[in-house]
Amino acid sequence: MGKKQEITNTPVTATDLRRQMIMAWEAITKWWGPWQASLTEEIWRYEPPLKQQVALLMSQWGAEQGGGTTYNFNLTGVKHPGPSKDRYKTDYFFAATFEVFDKATAQGYVQRGGSLVEVLEDNGATMKLRFKPDHPACAFRAFPTLREGCLFHLKNLSDNYKEAWAVVVQFLDEHNLASLGAFVNKLAAKRYFTGSTEHYLANITRYYKEYVNAGDPVWKEAYQFAEARRT
Repeated sequence: MGKKQEITNTPVTATDLRRQMIMAWEAITKWWGPWQASLTEEIWRYEPPLKQQVALLMSQWGAEQGGGTTYNFNLTGVKHPGPSKDRYKTDYFFAATFEVFDKATAQGYVQRGGSLVEVLEDNGATMKLRFKPDHPACAFRAFPTLREGCLFHLKNLSDNYKEAWAVVVQFLDEHNLASLGAFVNKLAAKRYFTGSTEHYLANITRYYKEYVNAGDPVWKEAYQFAEARRT
């Protein structure tokens, strides 16, 4: 069972994230297959991700965290469902946050939340609410290392956002930015984020371009880093 942790600023750099995303991808997509030199012996086989796939996954961190401050290695601000409902058994921390809901849903939170829920905006159709610690709606997943944060990020997508994950897996042309729109639309359909789809896509696109264009030496180093740690 996960435990409550104190909110902690955990610095993340694009260099570290790129390396760890490659290793996380390999860890969750590896398969048991025959060794090249033998028809009977089997080993774990790995297929490294393409750089555009890594850059797209990284861009979620950019969009959610502004490419900067990260807490408890939670890369995209994923909420914690509560210890009794958590299939992944991660730790958690509380941090004030805001969400946008349709009016009926928001009013339910307001009625039940007491002083821990504040109405920030009400436009008649939707309401923007601020949740204060320790309201369950501002519980976030916590990870002890960046590696664990990256592993969860990919597991969460592949387990719970299968259509968005399929876009990443099929993202073979780094110049096909339509894939970014498809990815964001699939996330929006399952309420991965509650803000504007247009704003989220704009941020995803901005950070994707930054990361994918980092330069061949940067990417070569990242793949070599991952290779050295699994041989």
